[in-house]
Amino acid sequence: MIKDLYIADTDFSPEVYFRADLGQLSIKGDSLLENTAEFFEQIFDWLELYLADDGHFFTVNFRLNYYNTGTAGRFFDFLKRLNDYRYQQDGEVVVNWFYEINDVNQLENGLEFSGDFPQLFINIIPFMYQEES
Repeated sequence: MIKDLYIADTDFSPEVYFRADLGQLSIKGDSLLENTAEFFEQIFDWLELYLADDGHFFTVNFRLNYYNTGTAGRFFDFLKRLNDYRYQQDGEVVVNWFYEINDVNQLENGLEFSGDFPQLFINIIPFMYQEES
């Protein structure tokens, strides 16, 4: 059985939480990483283990405030792998792209990824930011 993967957020990296039992990945926060390959390697390794079997249902929740160009490239690679999984291994994939209602950049980023992968179910979902007390 595949174990969950949890990576706590830092000032430069997002929180990542893979729940194997639910088939769910959440990525939230900021990603200002200079070396995205090192950070995302463990995420891609876990994903490959999870996707080794055909026919899984997999949900991805992106809830990002900001990310840099290097991170955008990793997200593209990640979504491409999920797209391949959907078609080559009969997997069901849902991507939820959350954006703060006033953040036009994140809205546009989500729409761009949706355009890059029209076969994936990418839901663009606004939310209202509320400060935690």
